[in-house]
Amino acid sequence: MADPTDLTDTIASEAQLPASSTSDGQSATGQPLDKLVAADKHLATKAALSGTNARGGAKSAWRGLRAARPELPGGGPG
Repeated sequence: MADPTDLTDTIASEAQLPASSTSDGQSATGQPLDKLVAADKHLATKAALSGTNARGGAKSAWRGLRAARPELPGGGPG
């Protein structure tokens, strides 16, 4: 099954269709491409920030950067 958050195929197929059409009194209008691209970027960002990192913890909004904890030479808490 295709990933529901990936709109690449939808954007490609919508780009080949006319923006609107009328036939036998029926009309159809497609989604504007800029809205589809914006939705795709939003979903990709949301998917990138959700989930877990390599150690099973929550992903950082700082792209993996975590606050450093100093280690003193005596081995005590920092």
